[in-house]
Amino acid sequence: MCSSDLTRAKNFGRIRVSLDGGDFDPVIDLCAFGVVPSGPRFLGQRALRAGSHRLRISLVGRNPEAVAMDFGFDALDLIPLRSRAQENPFPK
Repeated sequence: MCSSDLTRAKNFGRIRVSLDGGDFDPVIDLCAFGVVPSGPRFLGQRALRAGSHRLRISLVGRNPEAVAMDFGFDALDLIPLRSRAQENPFPK
């Protein structure tokens, strides 16, 4: 499972996140009034094999109210799915 924390601001554009050539979520608009954190954002799930992988963040446009096309990518979390399967989803 893959999630991210992003920054939103008036000078930030729209991004697309992909891993190994496959797009995650639709385009993410990072324009906001003031500088604010996005909070955790679920991107998607991918089965990853051992070895190298390529994460790509592409600026793909601008919100009409944005004054520029920057972006702030604060964190990327890769969470193994098998660890979730080992947890009890219904704790007592």
